[in-house]
Amino acid sequence: MKFVHISDLHVGEHATRNSLAEKLVEKIQRRYSAWREKPLLLITGDFVHDGQQEQFQQAEKILFKLHNAGFPILMCPGNHDYGKQGLDDDYNSRYHYNQFALKLTTRESDRDAPFQNVHNGRWNYPIVNKFDDNYFIGLDTMEGVFKLSWYYRMWARFTAAGWLGDSQLTKLDDAIKKIRQTSPDANIILYMHHHPFRFNFRFRAMQLYDRTRLHQIIGNQVNILLFGHNHVEKRLYDQQREHGIGVVQVFGTSTHDRNTPFYEIDTETRQVQRI
Repeated sequence: MKFVHISDLHVGEHATRNSLAEKLVEKIQRRYSAWREKPLLLITGDFVHDGQQEQFQQAEKILFKLHNAGFPILMCPGNHDYGKQGLDDDYNSRYHYNQFALKLTTRESDRDAPFQNVHNGRWNYPIVNKFDDNYFIGLDTMEGVFKLSWYYRMWARFTAAGWLGDSQLTKLDDAIKKIRQTSPDANIILYMHHHPFRFNFRFRAMQLYDRTRLHQIIGNQVNILLFGHNHVEKRLYDQQREHGIGVVQVFGTSTHDRNTPFYEIDTETRQVQRI
């Protein structure tokens, strides 16, 4: 199975960013115009810049071109989707993202009893979607921020840090175990926004802070791990070897490069191609 990965569109930041998002969508449409069945499009957060309703409306208008062309879409939120300049955790922004994602996201696995992706009209992370023998698991790396004490919540605001939270991590562990029990040879593709490893000094404050438990859960269990957030592109070979994961790729430059790059990933060969 081949699918497309993009991230960090930041619609609404300024006119150039919006124009590049439009250009990216047109580029994806051209690339797959001859495909009768369009590839899955995976988007790892920061759709908008300030979490404002009008920005989500702009992003919806842009991305619905792919939705209406038949591209299945999976997504997860980023810190900018939940507040102004990505440095706030606003409940109104969280609501606007929820409604935006409900309109655009494929509901492929809603029939699978073990996984209830939407509960009472809200996303129930982790969300799990199955395509043939490929399981895509999406996380909300901002979910734990809303449950922090005021001190750590303030820290998260100033540093653009992420927290998954104990509840989401426990459910992720359960989901992976269920998948491995029923489909031991299946591919598991895990996607999120914040980078779950220690990076260099520049990005140290922007990390996922409960990553240690995440590593314990996904080590030698996940086949592909994708994320964005820090606006760089890099294949993390050291982390692949350390954690027993076939592909670990950070990608956050879809609209931060005039060439509007995206990645095409093959779940069988583990080939990652920059387009």
